[in-house]
Amino acid sequence: MNTCKIDECGKPVYGHGYCRSHYNKWKRGTLSPRKIEDLPGERWSEIAGHPGLLVSTMGRIKSTRSEHERLMRQRWVEGRMLVGDHHLGNITVHLAVLRAFDPAGEKDGGRSVFIDGDPKNCVLANLKWDTSTDRIERAIAMAEQSPSPWAADFAAFWRGDRSALDRFFFEMRKLLLSVYRRKSAAWNHYYPLEAGEYATATLYAMYRTISRGSMQSLDNLPGWVLAAGDNVLRQHHRYAARLTAFASSDDEHTSTVADGIGWTIPSPETLLLAKEGSYRQ
Repeated sequence: MNTCKIDECGKPVYGHGYCRSHYNKWKRGTLSPRKIEDLPGERWSEIAGHPGLLVSTMGRIKSTRSEHERLMRQRWVEGRMLVGDHHLGNITVHLAVLRAFDPAGEKDGGRSVFIDGDPKNCVLANLKWDTSTDRIERAIAMAEQSPSPWAADFAAFWRGDRSALDRFFFEMRKLLLSVYRRKSAAWNHYYPLEAGEYATATLYAMYRTISRGSMQSLDNLPGWVLAAGDNVLRQHHRYAARLTAFASSDDEHTSTVADGIGWTIPSPETLLLAKEGSYRQ
């Protein structure tokens, strides 16, 4: 009996010297493994945590999990290009490219940046890490050119003098306490936090932003401080709403549920967790 001419197959011949399975592949033109043709200058690298998937310098992702390579479909979701990988989760294309071909930048607190401003253009030449060192250098240059009376203190802080902003934080704390007390006197049901907790949570959030060098300007600092305080209040109300929805009568958090007038006061640590987004029910 004639057998398939493919080595190590051993099945009986169906047509043109192939078994039925290999004959069908030969007819479809897929008898040889299909490879994705590289674009000019394109390089590939494996994606950590996603075995069998490779990302290229041209922003393409392909699968090598079967004998035939195939390009993975990319989707535009909430301002990012994503590739789905079943139970392993989504892959953010531009981050996969940067992590594969320029991993050092992320270790220095890097944030991904699109050079031309187009988040759909995920080629390596259009991507870079905006490291913490870069942000601090830009912040110092911005402070040196700013007319703000606090500019010298901010520049000294970013150069490493962590006590340079003590006076700034003291003055902003007084501003926060004054404004918050006036507001809470008029709208007690909406301003349930004690003034001290409100000021502490706001100043902590501000410190994180300042220490990262993420500020674009030193103009209207009091307005920025009050806006940060409003964000703290919004986070507090979302946190309290989650407690109301999920806390049971036997829960240790029952005392933190609505009391009919406002919300009881969570600890500063809980507020900071809610502000950072790390609190989970």
